[in-house]
Amino acid sequence: MSNGIILFEINQDKLSQVKEIIQKTCTTEISDEEQRLLFDYLSNEKDLLKNCGFTCQRLPIIIEKNKEIAHFLLIQICNLDGFEEFLEVFIQIDVTQNTLELFAQLFGELKLPQEYITQYINYCIDFCNNIKEKQQQNKLVRFVSVFIQQMLKQKAFVTKDILTDLQAFCIEFSKVGEVSKLFKLVKSLEPATQ
Repeated sequence: MSNGIILFEINQDKLSQVKEIIQKTCTTEISDEEQRLLFDYLSNEKDLLKNCGFTCQRLPIIIEKNKEIAHFLLIQICNLDGFEEFLEVFIQIDVTQNTLELFAQLFGELKLPQEYITQYINYCIDFCNNIKEKQQQNKLVRFVSVFIQQMLKQKAFVTKDILTDLQAFCIEFSKVGEVSKLFKLVKSLEPATQ
């Protein structure tokens, strides 16, 4: 009987450690030791995962400060109720190199719905169009172009669903090197989409 109580106390201790690490991931890059501890605890105990303090609100901050942790946590919760809410965060937050890389990783590992991928690509295109500062805009356009090329090569979405938006993006940012590569790829796929 006392073993059950000790186990519960150990779990509470683990939970407080995990919550502390999750809190820390929102402010700074965590140490390798903290990352190992987090991965070990959360890989083996789903109850800890559900109560660790990882929320949709914290996801954008964790992506920027600790992308590997965000990836790990999303993979861990992908079969839990509410996972879709975490995916929805991607079409509400700033598009950055980290968010694009993480989205591509998730696409490679999970079966993301095609319409969601199309929606995210449209979101990225709109996000690029709305950046006012030219240098920042060009930098992000390069990242988004490479990302879209990667998704196209992996046949992640049906090109014809967003062909008009893709062509407009390519024309708008034709002076950016990576965009011309994207345009050629889109053109090469065009006959197959009609």
